[in-house]
Amino acid sequence: MFNKNKLGKPIFMLMLIVAIGALVRLWGIGFGLPHTQCRPDEDSVVLIVASPLRYFHPRDFIYPSLYKYIVLFFYALYFIGGIIFGRFHSINDFIKEFAVNPANFYLINRIISALFGAATIVVIYKIARKLFNEKIAVISSFFLSLAYLHVKSSHFGVADIALTFFIACSLFFILESYENKLLKNYFASGICAGLATSTKYPAALLIFTIFIAHFLNCTEVKAKKINYLFDRRMAIFLIVFLLSFLAGTPFALIDAGNFIREFFSAVKVTSVNSGIYVNPPMQAWWYHLNFSLLFGLGFPLLFASLAGIIVFFNIDWRRALILCSFPFVYYSVFANGFVPMTRYMVPLVPFLCLTAALFTFMCVDKILKYFNNKYSTVIISITVLTVIMPSAYNVVLFDKLLSKKDNRVIAGEWIAKNIPSGSSICQIIDNQYAKLQLFPSAQYLVKKYGLVSRDMRKSGKGKFTLMEIKYKLDYLTDSNIPNYNEWDYHADSNAFLFVDTNTDSLPDYIILNEDFQSGQGLFSDKLRKILLHFYHLKKAFPAKRIQGKANIYDRFDAFFVPFSGFEGIERPGPSLWIYEKS
Repeated sequence: MFNKNKLGKPIFMLMLIVAIGALVRLWGIGFGLPHTQCRPDEDSVVLIVASPLRYFHPRDFIYPSLYKYIVLFFYALYFIGGIIFGRFHSINDFIKEFAVNPANFYLINRIISALFGAATIVVIYKIARKLFNEKIAVISSFFLSLAYLHVKSSHFGVADIALTFFIACSLFFILESYENKLLKNYFASGICAGLATSTKYPAALLIFTIFIAHFLNCTEVKAKKINYLFDRRMAIFLIVFLLSFLAGTPFALIDAGNFIREFFSAVKVTSVNSGIYVNPPMQAWWYHLNFSLLFGLGFPLLFASLAGIIVFFNIDWRRALILCSFPFVYYSVFANGFVPMTRYMVPLVPFLCLTAALFTFMCVDKILKYFNNKYSTVIISITVLTVIMPSAYNVVLFDKLLSKKDNRVIAGEWIAKNIPSGSSICQIIDNQYAKLQLFPSAQYLVKKYGLVSRDMRKSGKGKFTLMEIKYKLDYLTDSNIPNYNEWDYHADSNAFLFVDTNTDSLPDYIILNEDFQSGQGLFSDKLRKILLHFYHLKKAFPAKRIQGKANIYDRFDAFFVPFSGFEGIERPGPSLWIYEKS
């Protein structure tokens, strides 16, 4: 029923939409740097740079390793480019930069994620054009280019966006396998599904989708029932799926024991209540719908997408079943766990944008029956913009905020200018991602080197950490960078420690991410007395101008930027208070 006529110059329109999508994904991409702990899980990807010392073995199997190896490949290009242009003279210069100031490594990682995000726009365009027509394809790609949850996640150097790209590619070839039933399409979909699973394990649910497509293929040609399962096309899919997975995560085979243990450990984490997540888990399905997707897409886009699913099944239930089977099964799995992370919904966004485009197109098609054709472009434009506007508005607010200097960076710069080098500083902060990254003193590094060396003799792990410490010590010798003795606080014993050793004195400075005088912080009475009697407020760094009621935070994500609202937020990052010993 869909007109396959092309809309103007679709390639030009697609290029423009991809450019818009790339722009909003790269805007603010350097957020927080040179502070590298602004986004959880990025460090687990970036540390793949140390894998050559371990025969390219990843640190763990909590996530499979394909995305990490992709990042490592671009690090290799960065090193080669650095050699060519004189930035590096040896591998030692490369490692020294990572040890002293790894900001570029984090930036490269984030750019890779952003480019995967932009590439997904092209894939969803091709899927929509295959299923419907050029107009719906253009609308689908435009919706995805400004879909807030996808744009937001594309800024982060983690695997979610790459996962979404490979899932979309696999769905494209699964649809191809249904259209013409050729072996090559089973082969291509198996490769993409294997690569997706080698990016993050939940993509293995694509096997369910290919079985549905294959079942429909067999019923349409009235094949024998035995062919539903035993067919060389399905055998090829499963073989190349497994080989593609192992190509991206080879140590799943080489180190199978650790892989199996850590894989099931990762599954357990998402299914066991730790006390801070949704309880009971039945609430998670509503949380994702009413929070992750509602604020991640905006109400008009989410409503259009859900309505579009109904429309699609009414038009062509077979293709609708193939396309929607993965989102349905995926949502069912993650909506029944204890860990409702908003990023878990990212792989659904392209498909929701596609069904939203279908519903929008159908609505416009009905409206145009009552108007002259010369108004069609205006009506289409107004309708599409109305659907995407809340999402696009959040994208702009998010990117504008992210492009501002992070509060942790501002506080760190103030400390470097106003606190004497060598001072003892204790950060009593309830979240590791809220801590400032201050350059450690030589005394601290020497003690740390001794501890890591001792642990390495027992476990055999820590070679790269020792290299980092050595390069930092060398950098301190060659530069005048402000450096500090980093102390820790042990709440149970009310004791201050310097590299795991109790001290009999108090640190020169204490940094908090909550104002203890407000009574809101998690401070013991003993610590509160210490702060009241021995310290005074030296400098406050509020990140918020007002406590905006419209601001909505993702309480399961250690990211100090609202998920929605952005009211009264001065800059990204936590508010900080610096106290000086009187």
